Amino acid sequence: MWSAPTGTSELIGQRRLERENAAPQSVASRAVRPVPGRRSRSGAAIIEFALLAPVLFMLILGMIEFGRVLMVAQLLTDAAREGGRQAVLAGSNTDKVTSTVDTFLTNAGVNGAHTAVSPDPATANQGDAITVTVTVPASAISWLPTPIFTAGQTLGGSVVMRKESNNF
Repeated sequence: MWSAPTGTSELIGQRRLERENAAPQSVASRAVRPVPGRRSRSGAAIIEFALLAPVLFMLILGMIEFGRVLMVAQLLTDAAREGGRQAVLAGSNTDKVTSTVDTFLTNAGVNGAHTAVSPDPATANQGDAITVTVTVPASAISWLPTPIFTAGQTLGGSVVMRKESNNF
């Protein structure tokens, strides 16, 4: 027959036996006891995130805008090259060159570009250097609502080619 434990050592032994026979507890269900002399860190992660998030977002937005600037700079150079090819052909003029550049940039999704052709291909002689320069304000090409990193900048591309011939 069972009797209640009477001594302290019997009571400790009885509690140990109950603990061993009880169902195992998961780590998550156990109560976490604070360590003496140590402050609680609840909420520390949200504070750290609040401090670092603006820096992280600025880095990400900077990478996006810098990538867009590089892409558009290459597109402007390609558009100037296409305009230069048009300019060196016989029978070409400034309007044809500008139209070629505008069509190229519109197809690439770039609007607001300015094209300069010097000298006019219609009056240039064979062997003359014709320069086609394409510029666009950075504010016109930014994917961000307000350009943060490129405000007030102008992007451009230029090419110089020799006039082939004045004969058709």
